[in-house]
Amino acid sequence: MKAPARYHQVLSDVRWQGAFGRQSTVEQVLAYVVAHWQELQANPPGDMHFANPEPKITQYFGHSLRKNAMRNGITGLFSPEAVQADVDEAKKVLEARGRSDISYFSDRTDPPLDFVLEFKKMKLKPGGNQSRLAYCKDGVTRFVNAIYARDSDFGFMVGLVEKPEHVKSVVDALVRAIQQPEMVRLLRVIRHPDGTAVTVRPLKFRQSGFETRHARDHIPRPDVLLGHLVFAHWT
Repeated sequence: MKAPARYHQVLSDVRWQGAFGRQSTVEQVLAYVVAHWQELQANPPGDMHFANPEPKITQYFGHSLRKNAMRNGITGLFSPEAVQADVDEAKKVLEARGRSDISYFSDRTDPPLDFVLEFKKMKLKPGGNQSRLAYCKDGVTRFVNAIYARDSDFGFMVGLVEKPEHVKSVVDALVRAIQQPEMVRLLRVIRHPDGTAVTVRPLKFRQSGFETRHARDHIPRPDVLLGHLVFAHWT
């Protein structure tokens, strides 16, 4: 599949840069998310053990982010299990329904800022292939189809792994999986001018392990950039 020719338009045109005098704010929030995960893992609560179901982990983490935000200099609101939907006023129905794992809403940025963090547990073999498929088909596609980040240019996927030594293997496996031709088609990946499908550097967001760009002209909605992070459990 030939890549759309609009790679440089995603998060690089004048319109996006004008609306996104917010990048430092996103970086600040992401830095807090990463630091707070690491802080909790130093003495992990029972709900955040890797053996737990993913929603149990993310609900505890989301509420802890919310409770501790102010003392870390973060204003705005973290909302676990936030409903994502849009009203079709002509049909008088809700469409694109879903629940994001954790959403962040700013209270001081003009224009207002909100973004979604979607989490997926990742496994090494056995089960690694299935977890990577779920990451893409049940995670990334929610952004591609505008169930998440409906009117936004960006969002974040977070993989959860059992141990720190698993991070690199899972990142490398995800990068390979996303670049498979069938996955490029499914995720409507906007390729780099050199034909590659994944950005390792330079990154738009410093906390990202890698980034991908996705076309949403089938909706139509703004094309979306996804930052991909991988968090490790320490026990």
